[in-house]
Amino acid sequence: ANGNFGQSLKISSDNNFALVGEPGAYGGQGTITNYVLGFDNSFIEDISVSPSAANSSAFGYSVDTGKDFVVVGAPDSDSGVGCAYIYQRDFLGTLAETQIIAPPGAGIEAFGTSVVISADDAWIYVGAPNAATIISACKQSSFKFFV
Repeated sequence: ANGNFGQSLKISSDNNFALVGEPGAYGGQGTITNYVLGFDNSFIEDISVSPSAANSSAFGYSVDTGKDFVVVGAPDSDSGVGCAYIYQRDFLGTLAETQIIAPPGAGIEAFGTSVVISADDAWIYVGAPNAATIISACKQSSFKFFV
């Protein structure tokens, strides 16, 4: 079955990790695969990560990575409202979920269609095609939204 492997792709700024999204995997729930750079300078599949929330859909539609954090969009989750997952990545590439973020207001759909995180991990921007404003989150103790 076609899980849309490669729908999204991001190589870390240090070139040691690669993330590949497959939003159609597992019946549309989606997954991302983390690759690490091996000693021979080729990427080796490390681990596949699936969403933790039961109502997730199209997880991996968008991905981005900063210094120590990864953000993954799941725009079809929660009946089309969407969400984004934030993972912390250690120096070995291990991903640990830290937060699931939902749209900061009513009437936003397909939240997570696009995602980007700043190189210093301070800001996350999450796209929702029909939103009338830019949606961003600032990292403090956890990511908090500013619209």
